[in-house]
Amino acid sequence: MEIGKSSNYINSIENGKYFPSPETIEEIANIFNIEPMELFNEHVSKECKIHFKQESLQNLEKHLIDRILEDIKSTFNLLNDNNIE
Repeated sequence: MEIGKSSNYINSIENGKYFPSPETIEEIANIFNIEPMELFNEHVSKECKIHFKQESLQNLEKHLIDRILEDIKSTFNLLNDNNIE
């Protein structure tokens, strides 16, 4: 896998120690010629499954959803604060 990241970093992602940035998720998806969301799909291609354990995918999905929810809350709070003023 060649995305300009060390094998230790990739291994840490696979083992759930680190969560990749959206850019890294996109780079990984590009390597497999799939859409980034397909990395979180239960029916990921065989080649992709070799590099990502199902457990790691579920962990990544949870972190991604948590990050998206945090962004939504922050945006909502900003909009709400701006409406009050």
